Amino acid sequence: MLNVFTASQLIQAAAYVIAIRLHHYEQTRARKSSGTLLLYWLATIFVLLVTLRTDRGASHSPFKTHAAVRLARYTMLFSVSVLFCAELWPRKHAEYVLAEDGDDDTSSDSRFGIRAPVEDANIFSQLTFSWLSSLFKMGQRKEISEDDLWEVPSSCLPANVAETFDAHWQRELSHRTPSLLLALWKTVGTRYILGG
Repeated sequence: MLNVFTASQLIQAAAYVIAIRLHHYEQTRARKSSGTLLLYWLATIFVLLVTLRTDRGASHSPFKTHAAVRLARYTMLFSVSVLFCAELWPRKHAEYVLAEDGDDDTSSDSRFGIRAPVEDANIFSQLTFSWLSSLFKMGQRKEISEDDLWEVPSSCLPANVAETFDAHWQRELSHRTPSLLLALWKTVGTRYILGG
């Protein structure tokens, strides 16, 4: 007979297997960490910490948790913490390379790569602006000029933003009372909430 505890453990194990497969896929093929997967690992760590704290507080009660279960939870906490850190670790660290004296190659692509670091930043890097660290380090060594900055990310180019806005506005026009504010929000709202 399958009870609720066993069923929840099986569902949790299946979720871990799916998340680990997604983690492997992203580590090998994606340039950017998944915000959903990062938040999943963080929530799992939080739940395991609360569970372990509850187990520790219940050690004198009649509902004492078996030592093997506690050991399994500590092992899971360690494993999930390692996966969270691995997912948080940047895929490709874009450091600034200062132009040497006499170096006439000042193109942005050759020095910084094609993409701006914000395009590869995970949700925590975007919220804390840590994707700007290499620019700040460069600012400590020399005065930053316009040539030292990255190109605008493709999602922020005026033509792309206008195209996205137009699609949202056309959808709004199909409603009885179109909302310009809603079309603007759908176009750039979440970008401004994340501060980028």
